[in-house]
Amino acid sequence: MAASNDEPLADLVTREFAAMHRQFAAINGRFAAMDSQFATIHEAMRRESAAINTRFDRLETAVDRIAVEVVALNRRIDHLEAYFERKFDDLTMHFDDVHRRIERLEQEQLAMSEALRRTNRSGDEEQARREDLARRVAELEREIAVLRGRVAMLEQQRPA
Repeated sequence: MAASNDEPLADLVTREFAAMHRQFAAINGRFAAMDSQFATIHEAMRRESAAINTRFDRLETAVDRIAVEVVALNRRIDHLEAYFERKFDDLTMHFDDVHRRIERLEQEQLAMSEALRRTNRSGDEEQARREDLARRVAELEREIAVLRGRVAMLEQQRPA
């Protein structure tokens, strides 16, 4: 802005610096809002991570329970084989029963394996989101450093 003949240069510079100060205050306000948004995102990610950990704990408990059942089932199968040798007439009936039980366990195992794969995929997606946020924060930090450098330069250029 050009100085009018009636306006001293010091007043013009003071007015221009006041305008710049307002602009920097607005920028600082925007950064404060972004900080708040990042805090909200961080809290949501923390809660989601806790929920995922809870789900993993439940899955692990279920897998442990099934492992115990599988061990018990293996013992029962051994017992049934000995029984089948003694009772050859009942072989077909008992074999079908054991076969159905094994199929059910395999179906449960497949379902749990698929659930675990889905959980792993969501964990990978969560990691990608975290990396993206970290990259964006680094960009913001670089931009803040540039702005601080500009402010320092302007303050050095300002007449005493």
